Amino acid sequence: MLAAQDRIETMGEVALEAMQRLDEQHGSLYAVALNARSMYLIGRGEHEEARTLMQRARPLHDRDGHLFGRAYEEAIYSMTLSQQGRVGDAVRGLTAALRHTEEGMAGTGSAGSVIAAYLAEGYYEQNRLEDAQTLIHDYASLAEQQAIVDPLAVILLTQSRIAHLRGDEVEAEEVLERLLYLGYRHSFERLVSYARAEYVRQATLSGDLDKAERRLREFDPEHDRVNRDELIFHAGETEARTITQARYLIYTGRHTSARVLLQSQIREAKLSRRRRRELKLTLLLAISLNAENKVNAARRCLLEALELGSQREFVRAFIDERQPALRLMREVRSSMTQLPDLPQRDRLIADLDHLLRQAGAIATAGNTASGLAREFDPALVDTLTEREKKLLRHVANGLSNKDLADRLSVSINTVKWHLRNIFEKLQINNRVQAIAIARHLGLID
Repeated sequence: MLAAQDRIETMGEVALEAMQRLDEQHGSLYAVALNARSMYLIGRGEHEEARTLMQRARPLHDRDGHLFGRAYEEAIYSMTLSQQGRVGDAVRGLTAALRHTEEGMAGTGSAGSVIAAYLAEGYYEQNRLEDAQTLIHDYASLAEQQAIVDPLAVILLTQSRIAHLRGDEVEAEEVLERLLYLGYRHSFERLVSYARAEYVRQATLSGDLDKAERRLREFDPEHDRVNRDELIFHAGETEARTITQARYLIYTGRHTSARVLLQSQIREAKLSRRRRRELKLTLLLAISLNAENKVNAARRCLLEALELGSQREFVRAFIDERQPALRLMREVRSSMTQLPDLPQRDRLIADLDHLLRQAGAIATAGNTASGLAREFDPALVDTLTEREKKLLRHVANGLSNKDLADRLSVSINTVKWHLRNIFEKLQINNRVQAIAIARHLGLID
């Protein structure tokens, strides 16, 4: 009941009391108490103790055939792995758990929805978007019926982010509206907070800074109770909690404020050993430093982020930050030839190449505009949204940034960010190349 009401602190206290009254002889009843206490400990960042409790719970769920309890235990266990940077292990465990759950004779839907939510997000992080979409299609409605805050937020946020990547802003916003509705309907503050943070995230990453500012006022991270809560859960670990605000400060050029915010949060993430969160914070710090031409410090931060995401565990955490992150990764990759004695140099090169390849950002260096147009892959145009295609035509017809801003009724900063996104998606560097490609594709005479 407390879990369904999202009263996690109280749930943790009651679970501890139940654990003192029960033991292994009570089977799944005791295991449910272990699950509940583990969930609370995860929010506090006490991973080892949580993992120990879950290892005790697992055989009890199996013995009693308690499918939902086992599914919830698997989901919580996956959180500890992801928080500590072991996304691959989390995905493998959740895949096996979902298969086991789906093979059960009864209750597969409700039990599977919890596992599917975290597995879909794991697939998203690995850039396996089609696999993630399949799970969302099969289980999102069941997750809504369960109405457990964290898995519900995870599956809907993942669905919205995939739509946003496809350029389908209508679907992306519809999903977030759904998340808001469910938050208000069930009085779940966390759902409302996560949805509002995601609105800011998507507007910022799209370069619509006017919209991001409006959305940020609605979110108001300084006074958002969830944002100040000591407990941190999977759905808000790499967004909402400081990160949304810091990214917006970076995009609007307020780098000193962003870095003060990021550095304090990095210290806290290190103390609680939240590697996944630390990675995202460190990457944003690198982006901020690079934007102010603090090149050496930026490169050191990026290498730290790569170490935190070692074994290529993370993809979208890096490439979702788009042009600023990709530009820095390319710069660091180019500089590697000058650092023959760098420890783990070959692995870092391989990791950077993997990320750039996943982002579609590896292009032939030194292409002329006409040569690039001849070698250009027309399929890259499909990555542009309709708005970006329209903007490309205007650029090709010679409109200045001010003309574009007036024509589209947006700020010049918004135009600049749209152009950077277009250049990044098309793997080009400037307007001259954009005009050559537009002419090559027949967008202009």
